[in-house]
Amino acid sequence: MLCGDGHFTQPMCELVQTGKTWALDLDPELLSQAEKVCAQNPNFLSILGDARELPVQISEPVDFVFIANTFHGVPDKIRLSKAVYDVLKKGGRFAIINWYRRPREETTVLDQPRGPETDLRMEPEDVRAVAEPAGSIFERIVDVGPYHYGAIFTKPENDKV
Repeated sequence: MLCGDGHFTQPMCELVQTGKTWALDLDPELLSQAEKVCAQNPNFLSILGDARELPVQISEPVDFVFIANTFHGVPDKIRLSKAVYDVLKKGGRFAIINWYRRPREETTVLDQPRGPETDLRMEPEDVRAVAEPAGSIFERIVDVGPYHYGAIFTKPENDKV
């Protein structure tokens, strides 16, 4: 999981109680915030690093990788998708929460525009076009609010790795 400030990480820790919840971020300030939010969760493990290097940073296969609101800004999305694929267990899932491609001025919270610049936003088929070449199988799109969707991918059970 790319953790940011821990907003999604802490609930994930609770959902996974008996398993490990890896939280990774490039930004030491954000990682520090996540560490504070998740301090009471013994299954929380933090990593300061680049998600495109996941196979080097996480030493065991994982069931689920979750990326929210940042995939649009990754310089090499196919490389990141491949790194995620490489750390997933067979049958593991990769979920990307992203902003619908709507003008930023239309995605407001408390009357303020939110989210990335309009030209960075990706439609679900754009996400599919970069995740599938890495080996993941598209599963479905889930609507997660007025401004976001979730793109869910799976690592095939019959994968050779």
